Amino acid sequence: MEFLVVDANVIFSCLLKGKALEILFELYDKGIKLISPEYFVEEFERNIDKLSKQSKLSKEELLTFASILFSEFVEIVPKDRYERFLEEAKKISPDNKDVPYVALALKFKRLEKMLEYGQMTLNLGRNPKSWFGLFILTL
Repeated sequence: MEFLVVDANVIFSCLLKGKALEILFELYDKGIKLISPEYFVEEFERNIDKLSKQSKLSKEELLTFASILFSEFVEIVPKDRYERFLEEAKKISPDNKDVPYVALALKFKRLEKMLEYGQMTLNLGRNPKSWFGLFILTL
C-alpha cells in the first residue's frame, strides 16, 4: 500500500486552485492513502482568515470543506504516532513548519521519494530548498 503525507499547503491549494484537488482525488481513486499530521489542524486554524479572504469562501464553508476532506480523503494522524521521529525530522527538514510532516513520513521508515513541484526526485539525506508537500511512501 502507498501512503502520501500531505502538507497543509497542498490542502490550501485545493481551496484556491482546482488542480491540486484534482490530483488529490486522482491519488485517492488509485488507492493511495492520504495522511497528514495533527499539526495540520493548527495550521488550518491559524490561516483560516487568510484562506477565507483568498478563496472568497466563508469560514463556515472552509470548515465544511475541511470536515469532508478529512472525513473522506485525508486521515489526520495523532502526534503520538510520529512524535519519536521529530528530532530526526528537524535535522533534514528545510523549514521548521515542515518538521511534523517529515516526521510522519519518517515514521514509515521507507521514505523513498517526494514530489518537488510536480517532479519526482530522490531526496534522501539532503535538504531540498523547497518541497511540494507530498511524500510518497511505499510499504
